[in-house]
Amino acid sequence: MTIHSILRKCLFISGCFLSLSGYGQFNQVWSLGYYTNGESELFSPFQMIFEGDSLRFEAIDSQVEFGNETITYSDDNGDIVFFSNGTSIYNRTGEIMEGGTDLCLSEQQTVIDLFCTNGFNARKCNFVIPAGGSDYNFYHSNFRLFDTPEGTEFVSDTMFLTRFDMSLNQGLGAVTEKRKVVLIDSIASGSLSVLPIANTDDFWLVVVTKDFKIKSYLFSNDEIIRSNQLDLSCTWSNLKVDTKTIMSPDGSTIVVGNQTGCISVYAFDVIDGSFELIYDIPFWSPVPTLGILGLSISPNSRYLYVNNPT
Repeated sequence: MTIHSILRKCLFISGCFLSLSGYGQFNQVWSLGYYTNGESELFSPFQMIFEGDSLRFEAIDSQVEFGNETITYSDDNGDIVFFSNGTSIYNRTGEIMEGGTDLCLSEQQTVIDLFCTNGFNARKCNFVIPAGGSDYNFYHSNFRLFDTPEGTEFVSDTMFLTRFDMSLNQGLGAVTEKRKVVLIDSIASGSLSVLPIANTDDFWLVVVTKDFKIKSYLFSNDEIIRSNQLDLSCTWSNLKVDTKTIMSPDGSTIVVGNQTGCISVYAFDVIDGSFELIYDIPFWSPVPTLGILGLSISPNSRYLYVNNPT
């Protein structure tokens, strides 16, 4: 997902082995890999560092393990400030930040093994927004399972805000507020997109929900001040088969896709958060439950790229 290119602020969105920024060192460091307790170096955690046209790899000397969710934040020199696997926040030394554990606990304060044990195991459900100075806001999700005629599915029913200050602990950071509830809804995994509002700390959050709607929420000072919604234009047979959304770089278009339905292209109104269907693209995969649906939009916001499993 590409973030509005004219913004003079940093925004990092998490995804499957992906770290993103709207300013500064765009997309230059990815953190990923597994922790193997020293039994093998094959899947040790590492960072992919992009420098011009070259790529180099550096091991992460930490007992971190990544699932599908990764966030990496770099400064303007390309040096790591912090990173996260969605379960904990790590400082530049690879140590867990003070107060930065147990981000994805359930309301019963027990870890959901399916999603939390080895890093948050769902795609594009968390994001970080700099809050000015050395403060950062980390928005992160919970998951709940529910039964359907097609089997067990899951949605994010709660989004939390955890704040941390990187000036504390000699620049290694510390959490100052943890798991503040900012949104309750039934959000499909992988359907989160964010659009910052230029010259403000406000942003639009766009999601797809269990009741087959696309919804927008305008956040200002950690509160929702405006929202809008629209029924999806085509029916999906279930939510768990790789839902995706992507926002165009200029913020004018939002694309929604699911392997059991279609790909829908909507015009997005940044003033009121409303949606207008432009067209649907039938999804052509002969086996829609296999593989991964991918969406990407060109930097000039003119071209949509789609891949399917076959």
